[in-house]
Order: sequence, then C-alpha cells, then structure tokens
Amino acid sequence: MYQMNLSRHVIGPLSAVMLLLAGCEGARAPLGEPDEVPVNPALAGTWHSQSEDEDKATLRVWVFNDHEYYVEWEVDDEEEDMARLRSFTSDLGDFLFANIQCVNCDADDRNEWFFFQYELESPDVLLIRSVSNEHYTDAMAGMTRSRDIRRYVEQHMHDEGFFEDNTARFMRVEAME
Repeated sequence: MYQMNLSRHVIGPLSAVMLLLAGCEGARAPLGEPDEVPVNPALAGTWHSQSEDEDKATLRVWVFNDHEYYVEWEVDDEEEDMARLRSFTSDLGDFLFANIQCVNCDADDRNEWFFFQYELESPDVLLIRSVSNEHYTDAMAGMTRSRDIRRYVEQHMHDEGFFEDNTARFMRVEAME
C-alpha cells in the first residue's frame, strides 16, 4: 500500500500535488459532488513538469467516467512513489478546482480531500496551484460538510496567501482518448 510520505518532494512549483499529499492534513469532504461539472477531455493525457531546478514529475490523466478522472502522479520515474488519485472538478466561478482523493494510500489518508486550482493556459500547457496547507490545518480540518468547505474556499480564494506561492507548469507530451 502506498504511504503518503513524500515530503522530499515538497519544495517549489513541481510539488503542488505532493505538498499536500505528503502527510499533510486534508479536508474531510470535497468542495461538491462529482456530477456538478462534466469532464474536460482536453485534460486527458501525459503531462511533464517544466521546472529546471527540481525533480521531474509526470502527471497522467484519464477520463474515468462522465464526471471523474483517474490520475497518476510520478516523480523522477519512481513508480514506487506513484500516487494514484481520484479527481473531479468543482467550478467556483473565477476558478476551477480539482478535488483530489488518493486511492492507493493508507486507509486514514483515503478519506482526505485536497484542492488544486487549475487552468489550461493553452491546449498543451496546464497550470496548477495548490491551496496553502495552513487553510487545511487552521480552518477546513474541522469542517465535515462540503457546503461549509466550499463556502470557506469561495470566501478566501482571492486572499493573498490562499494558494502556495508557486504555480506548477506542465507541458502535454501525449494526448489520451
């Protein structure tokens, strides 16, 4: 079973996903239900990180059904450290957020949700920003209902410091059907 202990990959923009999946406490519920936003087939594919000074990351995204994605996140081709993730989108007006849940984690970690704002800058460029960990530990950790978590994110998503400082930039290397 995969353990969420990837703290060696938590510095910088490459690690938007790993930062929160590295043993940090997540939210107890997603921002909404999977059926709120249909999948965007343009997200399906293999994406490589574009950082020159960090470990290389590969993000593979498959359309799982009409509303969800199956995602694999791998750093430096280390398959034993591959995170297998369930994802679906919540549209909060100004931003689209991926609701992320680990599916190959220890049982305790499978009930946590992490949120990443994303956008397709172009058909072959994906930008991802992670919500700052302090928002999970200081505010959302005590919330158990999606509507409360969503309200909190909507109220704070424009605040300075709501997102981590860096934006992860990925280039598409392969499209998937």
